[in-house]
Order: sequence, then structure tokens, then C-alpha cells
Amino acid sequence: MIIVRGNTLPDYSLLSMKAGSAEIDGYQHHEKWQYKPIMGVNVEEVAGDDIAELTQEEFTKAKKRIGTSRLIPSMFNLIRTFEDGLTLVINTMTEAVVLLNEAEKASFLSVEKTEKYGMVEIQLFLLGVLTKDDDSELFKLEVIRNRSAFASNDAINITIYPTQQCNARCFYCFENGEKQQPMTMETADNVVNYITKNVTENDEVVFRWFGGEPLVGANIIDYITEQVNANFGGKLKFSSIVTTNGFNITDDLIIRAKEKWHAKKFHLTIDGYREEHDRRKNYYNKSVDAYQKLLFDMRKLIDAGIFVVCRFNLDKKNIGQLDDILHDLEQFRGSDLFYIHTTTLRRPPNAPLEDYILAQDYDWAYDLIWRKMFSYGFYDGIKHILPLRLRGNCLACVMNEVLINSEGNLFKCLQHTTEESHKVGDCVTGVVFNQNYIDWLDVSIKRPQCQKCAYLPMCAGGCKEYWFENRPEISPCAREKTYFNTLTNLIHEWVTTGKIVERS
Repeated sequence: MIIVRGNTLPDYSLLSMKAGSAEIDGYQHHEKWQYKPIMGVNVEEVAGDDIAELTQEEFTKAKKRIGTSRLIPSMFNLIRTFEDGLTLVINTMTEAVVLLNEAEKASFLSVEKTEKYGMVEIQLFLLGVLTKDDDSELFKLEVIRNRSAFASNDAINITIYPTQQCNARCFYCFENGEKQQPMTMETADNVVNYITKNVTENDEVVFRWFGGEPLVGANIIDYITEQVNANFGGKLKFSSIVTTNGFNITDDLIIRAKEKWHAKKFHLTIDGYREEHDRRKNYYNKSVDAYQKLLFDMRKLIDAGIFVVCRFNLDKKNIGQLDDILHDLEQFRGSDLFYIHTTTLRRPPNAPLEDYILAQDYDWAYDLIWRKMFSYGFYDGIKHILPLRLRGNCLACVMNEVLINSEGNLFKCLQHTTEESHKVGDCVTGVVFNQNYIDWLDVSIKRPQCQKCAYLPMCAGGCKEYWFENRPEISPCAREKTYFNTLTNLIHEWVTTGKIVERS
């Protein structure tokens, strides 16, 4: 038996389930401004090592936990057997990843016919691959989600649009066609008053500056953070995360971001290599080499101690430029403040299907992407691609989050920030517990097909917005469903050879 990753699920005994407490596990050794852990951080895989046998004391203790119950396979197991006889099992609830030889596989598959449990069965029970027949995994998952939705000790997340104007014209932007309105000083005062009334100096607040392009409204960010800080006499613990195209980053702005906004992280986007990036961004100001400026600004942000998440938006027209982009980003490879997030570009309505990487393309696309990430040294172990249990909910589906648009109206989801029908209040009257709000905070798993799905802990029923849109080329389900072959091939390759290589 080879364990690639062990059981990360906290022990939810009755006494540990304190009202409102958030889920705590090995992936959450990070500050609250991170919200969710960066994939792969603080995770050590032991691929290639046979698991040490349990001591007699550990074996006996585990059997006592089982008691008179029977062991059955978990409903959240993903299983694949390879030609060399090894069987890979991924448990999406406990996150355990294990490879079994043929004898161990036989023990696993025949567990319901067995009355005596040996070392293999007990190990698989401790990993969560086997579970007790009277233990409801689905209910446990519901508990985790509800604790996340209504946690009282997590950070308060406030997403603010200082403007819905933008200095770029990205063809894929989901806000195309919406109102591009800057925030007025009157609205900014309402935002400050709303925040001051609804948080205390004992709270931790994370401001998430979005847009539009938030740096077009940098003066509003200055004003809101300065006024909020002054209203609390400098005692409020707050930080900022900025999602930006980066064009308006300057040396002075980085200083302001550090000193006034308490900026911890910038999300920046690369849309292609050099000219392709600039073409897709389509900035109004074309006098600047935007791609090269972005690289310089990433260095400045990292040198200032600000975490940089660099997102690649890939489709079939720019995925061939990945080598050139990764070559330019090698300068940041050793930094603990740099992370690459590769994803596929969401197809805009009515755009040609053949230009986009759709669900049926994910196997070959992620095989290409991940092998290049290993090749360039951005991934140093299989931990970076192992699937993760969703450690809570989308920010739209938690109590301690609100989104304020440039008009001072309150919403829950980034996809809907101008439509009256999606409002949940405004900065003058506060949150209204209308049907919109209730629908977002209802995190129960209602769809029968989701309740029976082994991927459920990874997607928690999928994106509510994607379900709402009901577009066949945009699935609300976990992407791992569509690139399962690539994922399991790479895990097997890593365990059996100790490396991942690019295909020739």
C-alpha cells in the first residue's frame, strides 16, 4: 500500500462541534486573508513509500472505533486500476490518495463479505476509503458546509467596486454590456458608514477590491480605507486583496496599497504572450507595452512583500504560447509570494465553440498544462494537482460576506452586480433577508444526482450561478470529472517513476 496523501478530515466528534466554529485542518495554516489555501501549500506527499504497519496499539484503537459496525466502501471513492495491477483510490471527502496492489485491492473490494478486519481494512478505514455502515457521510458533509456558511470566527469579507469603469476592453469579460459607473463620494461615505456600523474592532475584515478595474478608482479605495481606519482609531484589523489588470500599477500606488490599504495580495491576469496579451486586453491607452509592464510590476509587488496570483486565461488560440509565458515567469519561480493559477477561458455567449477549451477538451488540455508546469519547475511535487475537498463555500454562500457595487447596492455574487432583481439591500438600509439572500445562504444539497456523486465534497453541488445560467458548455460540476484520466495518469506516473515529463 502506498499512501500519496493521508486523511485530512478533522475529527468531528460531538464535543468538538462548537456552534459557529469554522472547519480547521492541515490546509488552513494560513492567515484569514487567504480565505482558501493556495493549492499545494503546506501539503507533503509521501509518494513512493510503502506505508509503515500500524502498531498493535493503533490497530486495537481503530478496531474499537469501529465497534460492532460493519465496514463498507465510502460513497466518495474514485477508483482506477492500471495495467501494472496497481489500483488508485481517491477519497474526495478525506482527500486520501492511495495505491493498492492486487491483494490489497481484493481485500478492499470484498470488505462487505468479511467478518474479520486485518491491517489493510483498518488502514483503509483510517484513510476514509472504508467507512462504518452506520456513519452518514452525506450528513457530515452537510455539517461542514453549514459550519462554513455561518461561521462566526472567520474574517468578514467585503467586496467593493470603487468603479465599474475599466481601462481595458477584454472581449470575454462577463461585465460587457453592464453599466460602467464610478463610485461617487456620497456613495463612498455610505459605504464607510455601512462598514463602521456592521463590524467591530474585534473583527478581522478583508476588503476585496474589484470592478470594473478597481485601480481606475484608486482614490476611492484610499478614501474608504482611510475613513474606516480613522473611525476605528486605527484598531481595526483589516487587509486588502486587489483583482486588477495591473495597467495602473505605479511605484506610488504600491506604497499606498501597502500603507493605506494593507494590501496582502494582487490577482493579475495574463491573456497570452506579449502582443496577444495586449491585443486581448485592448487597453484604451496603447502607448505602453502592457505585457512587459505587467512583468515589471509583478516583480515590484513581490519585492514589496505582496502575494501575487498570476492567472492564465487559456483557450485554443493562446494555449500554444504557454512555453513563452512560463519562460518569462521563471524569474519568480522560487518566490513564496508567487503562484500561477491556470484555467480555461469561459466562453462568452455566441462566441465560436471551436475557439474554446470545453469540458470534452480538459483531458488533453490539463495534461499539456500540468506537464509544462512540472517541466518549468513551478510544480515540485504531485501535491499541486491532487484534488481538494471544498473547505467551505463560495464567498457568495457564506453569512460573513457581502458585495458592494459602485452605486452602494448590496449583492452576493460577482456575476450579478447591477441588476435590481439580484439585490440583497444597500449601504443605507443594510442587508434585506429577501428570497435572493435566502437562496444564496441555503447550502443544502438538494439535487438527487449531486447527493449520489463521488465528486460532491469537491464541488458541494456546483456553482449556483452556473446552474442558474443553464448553458450546456458551462458545467457547474467539478472539473476533475472531465479530466479524471489525466489526473490519475499523472498520479500513477509520479508514484511509479518519481517525476512528470513533457510529452515529445
